[in-house]
Amino acid sequence: MKIHRLFLSVIALQLASCGPVGPYDDVANPSADITAAIAQAAAEQKLVLLEFGANWLTPGVCRIRRFSRFSRAPCG
Repeated sequence: MKIHRLFLSVIALQLASCGPVGPYDDVANPSADITAAIAQAAAEQKLVLLEFGANWLTPGVCRIRRFSRFSRAPCG
């Protein structure tokens, strides 16, 4: 019985230490990235395509609701 508890404890610790790794950089500065992209697009007379995403579902859904109306506007 002690071996089972020890085994389950080890498995629980291993699972707790394995966090999900998402495709997006958690330490990125999206405001600065967007500002730089808009400046570059304005200099090159191009449009900017923003892709919203999140490593977790809830933040992504909130962003989609916040930016549900997309517009095509000239840069600068």
